[in-house]
Amino acid sequence: MGTRRAGAGFDGGLSAGGTITGNLAVTGTVTVGTGLTVTAGGATVSAGGVQATGNSNVTGDLTVTGVLGGGTMQSGNTVLTGTLNVNGACDFDSTVNVDGAVTCISSLETRGRLIGKPTIQNITAVGNTISPSAPWVILNANGIYTLTSTPTITVSGVQDGTRLILMGITNGTTIQDESVLAGSKLRLQGSANKGIGVNDVIELIFDSSTGFWRHLVPLAALA
Repeated sequence: MGTRRAGAGFDGGLSAGGTITGNLAVTGTVTVGTGLTVTAGGATVSAGGVQATGNSNVTGDLTVTGVLGGGTMQSGNTVLTGTLNVNGACDFDSTVNVDGAVTCISSLETRGRLIGKPTIQNITAVGNTISPSAPWVILNANGIYTLTSTPTITVSGVQDGTRLILMGITNGTTIQDESVLAGSKLRLQGSANKGIGVNDVIELIFDSSTGFWRHLVPLAALA
């Protein structure tokens, strides 16, 4: 196919390897045997889906209305700098590495690694609010704080079922249960505050029906 340096539009299929440096807009199926590389703008596929047997590298956003992967042709390694939005199923045989958000309306299946990159949030005052901007947030506190922010973890715009891992790497940050701090929007084990010190880890899940972050605790810990 060669290299397309402007936006590329196709009404049918794209069935060869190549590099596209502009936008890729396809209304049919994208089938690539040697990898899909989009270095600017991102890729939008409105029907048919994307199938690739090689590595896929997208610098912008990738939006697919059909199936991503699937069938007999599976993806190799997938590296995406922007967001991944799929209105069908996602099926990967190898590593999936996405710097932005991943939205999959149907099932998400990967036989390789699904990597959620962490982000570091500095805690410098009791009024700081934790942002669930990544599935794994590392709390870097410059002192010992009991957070008084309401909500303590952002709830606006968070999707139901979102999971969040908090880990401390310095000092100690304490988060307060709703029964202790009204408006914290945290339902913690035993309705008690939880301190997150160095190397401590806590996992929560967001319940949009109540608007609370709920502490995920093994059953043995509840006995």
